Amino acid sequence: MGVARITIAAAPTLVVMSTIQKLAADLRATGGFDMLTATIRHPDAQELFRRKE
Repeated sequence: MGVARITIAAAPTLVVMSTIQKLAADLRATGGFDMLTATIRHPDAQELFRRKE
């Protein structure tokens, strides 16, 4: 029995929501923006959505 595909369902959404929750708690606690340091740069993010031919 092979599996043609898998689903990750709502997991990515829950990860994003968790990160936003942590960001809000950090902003509330420290008043700082240290958590807003991106680990991916804008050009790299754009590349993720580039149409592949």
